Amino acid sequence: MTTFQYLVEALIGTLASVLPIPRSLVRDVSNHILHWSDPTAELLTLVLCTVSLYLLYFFRYDFLGMVSAVIKSVLKPATLRSEQRTLDQHTLLFTLIVSPLTFVASIYIGPELQAIEILKSPLAQAAAYLLLAFGFNFSKNWNKRIKGLNHIRLADGFLLGGLSLLTAYEPISWIAVLWIGFALTNYHFEAIFKYSYMLVTLSLAFFSVSMLRGFPLMTSIQKVGYLNSIAVVVVSLTTIYMLMENLQRTMSEGTYKNSRNWCILCAIFYGVLT
Repeated sequence: MTTFQYLVEALIGTLASVLPIPRSLVRDVSNHILHWSDPTAELLTLVLCTVSLYLLYFFRYDFLGMVSAVIKSVLKPATLRSEQRTLDQHTLLFTLIVSPLTFVASIYIGPELQAIEILKSPLAQAAAYLLLAFGFNFSKNWNKRIKGLNHIRLADGFLLGGLSLLTAYEPISWIAVLWIGFALTNYHFEAIFKYSYMLVTLSLAFFSVSMLRGFPLMTSIQKVGYLNSIAVVVVSLTTIYMLMENLQRTMSEGTYKNSRNWCILCAIFYGVLT
């Protein structure tokens, strides 16, 4: 890969990490439009590590609060009772409900689905995007925005965990499912942003660690090249910074409308491939 290809793939990979864009689309765009080979695992490792570290920094106070909730729950188990829980403990329990189901979907169910030939067809992927488009449109109209940052409920965690099982099918982005699920349960957009991306951060951190086990950081840097690696990190860091700052300020019904239109365009793209 050339330096230009590395930079473009780093940009696309970062976008796919934090927007409702599944990696299957990134791969198919590279193959069918750009006519490039798939991005290397070493490049993906660098991108995932950069994005994960930035998101951990972005939500550092929230995650420190969750660490404090773990310590408090261990030292004083009685505080886990519903009438005594703090918001950090609620957030911790909410995360423990949603995340395991997502990991089960991606690690155990996902490979089984990917082995089914009919699900690999462009027509099936187009149908998945149309399903997401319907979800965005329905949830945008349904959402009453009555739950803010301080109103997270464990019952909503079970619904989101169940919806997360859909992400076992690669074209269905987990971020899209989280956005739709939080809107269906009537969270305000600032809460949707915060809680969905805290969950995404944990997921990306988990996969970053998994990637590093197979592709250690220094090995990845040497494979990509020192100067290329610096360029990849700069592009990923700049992109994730701009995206998160922009989403935090502007996430609204318009974001859902744009996501719906994006999913429809993706469905058309796969329809053309069919």
